Amino acid sequence: MASTLAKFSTVPWRRGDPGLRKMLPSTRFQSEPRTCFRLSFHRESPEGTNVLPSRRLELRAENPQFQPLDPDSSAGLGNTSKSPFGPTAVLLVGFSKDEFRLFSQMMDELGATMVKVLSCTESMLQGSLMEALEKGSTGYTEAVDVQRTVFLSGLYSGEVMEVISAYSETGLPEPVFAAAVPANANAVLRELCDEVLEDHLATKRRNDEV
Repeated sequence: MASTLAKFSTVPWRRGDPGLRKMLPSTRFQSEPRTCFRLSFHRESPEGTNVLPSRRLELRAENPQFQPLDPDSSAGLGNTSKSPFGPTAVLLVGFSKDEFRLFSQMMDELGATMVKVLSCTESMLQGSLMEALEKGSTGYTEAVDVQRTVFLSGLYSGEVMEVISAYSETGLPEPVFAAAVPANANAVLRELCDEVLEDHLATKRRNDEV
């Protein structure tokens, strides 16, 4: 599998590549004081073109006010913190052993060796998101009966966008993507998974009605 986007690197890319803006799909986010901070796919490119699908970060809200997510920003996602928030890690919830392996392979091919890929256990679901990110195992442990959810932590906006775009090329089942931010760090992980799934399904229903 080859990513269509720039690869991770430990220093130059993470400090911001001026060319990234031209390479990454447009992304929007909505900042709202809720625990849910979800990323969703929005395929707005005309069929038959080579333009990458756009993405947006969103939260549930009665009056959505979306702002551009800057791939060159060194702040936390949506300026929720001065720098990327949380451990540099990706927490996979509800993935099978083979799916975990393929995701880890994708991250290796991106060159994202500084990002820990963590597997969620049943006991971790009873604790907070931050506890899971700090104590999670980097090897596959067990399956949990939860909708596939990917929590991205400690990454710059451009890196988040890259991971999502690369994932869409893997053929893996579509998960619910969410970001670790100060507002959800202490949320109970199972409840947070339920919340982002609820938001995901509500968004799908709204899109189906349009």
